[in-house]
Amino acid sequence: MKAIQHDIWKKIGELWENKQLPFDGQIEGRRVRILLNQTPSPDGARGVFLLLPQDWVWEEPTQNPTNLEERLRRLLYLKNQDLTEILEIKRTLEELARKGDILRREANIQHAFERHTERWLDRLDLFYTRPSREEMSNFDFLIQSGNESLCLEVKSDRHRYTGNISLELIRDYKRDFTSPLNAGSLVKTQASLWQVYYYDCEQRQFDAKVFRVPKLLERASHVLKHIWKQKCT
Repeated sequence: MKAIQHDIWKKIGELWENKQLPFDGQIEGRRVRILLNQTPSPDGARGVFLLLPQDWVWEEPTQNPTNLEERLRRLLYLKNQDLTEILEIKRTLEELARKGDILRREANIQHAFERHTERWLDRLDLFYTRPSREEMSNFDFLIQSGNESLCLEVKSDRHRYTGNISLELIRDYKRDFTSPLNAGSLVKTQASLWQVYYYDCEQRQFDAKVFRVPKLLERASHVLKHIWKQKCT
């Protein structure tokens, strides 16, 4: 996984050096974008994000899971269809909808979704740990079952209706692209599963999906190579 992450990081750096960012174009008949975030995150960073159609990377969970990753994908999928869970999240959105400015609100919502996943893991009686301070940007939960373990990353996205998945490639484009500290979450994640809560705070609506990180990396790498060939050769 590290090799493909390094390749993604290298390609986005080359596109930046060749002044080919941002990007908005068609690949395989679908719109793909690389955005330079104009609105800073709650901690002030302005990231570089790759936007891909969700259906390029979404995989239906297997009906008969045989390992921890497949089992978690199946359980997370079922949880997201559960009426009790849906009502609980809608209440959370309602409570947070009008608290603070938009950046503070989004930070609170992200934290609320992480806590929601944590409570769900508790209900399933799964053994998990949260990352240390040094590991905090690499994953959100380390889950163990018998001799199997995997990392889970939790994301939130307020653009519920776009049908895209937004993947951070560079943490802050105003800083050094070559610094490992500036790698985006997709490039440095140690997670196997990527859970995204898509929400509309004003409408109190949300969807949640779980993606396999290797699939995200494979598609991101393919798209960046396509853009690089188109723009830099």
